Amino acid sequence: MAAPGDSGGATPAPDRASVRPGDPCPVPRSRKSARPTSCSTPPRATSAGASAGGVKAIGAVEVLAAAGLVLPAVLGIAPVLVPLAAVGLVLLMAGAAVVRLRRREYGLVAVDALYILLAAFVAWGRFGPAPFLN
Repeated sequence: MAAPGDSGGATPAPDRASVRPGDPCPVPRSRKSARPTSCSTPPRATSAGASAGGVKAIGAVEVLAAAGLVLPAVLGIAPVLVPLAAVGLVLLMAGAAVVRLRRREYGLVAVDALYILLAAFVAWGRFGPAPFLN
């Protein structure tokens, strides 16, 4: 008869050499897929409060903005995309600055402000005084 709290199944004893002292999870680190979710690593501070899909979507938008800043000028195709990508990057970085302000990460807000200024300069330059003309 199984003891209270025992699932009745035979669970192999953890390999004591791979379990760190003071580790609240007795499952060996070599079998991370077998570790309970309560034993998993906590989310990184940069993504706390955001879903994994949201973080991936933001990363994809950043990559597309970078491509939109560089590729039209290099390839000579649809140069109007450069200032549009710059405006999109300004909006994205403004959102990042708001999140950092809410988290009281003031040093990183200054970096976001620098990115905003650079992208705004590109947008202003490409919409105004120096548009790509063939």
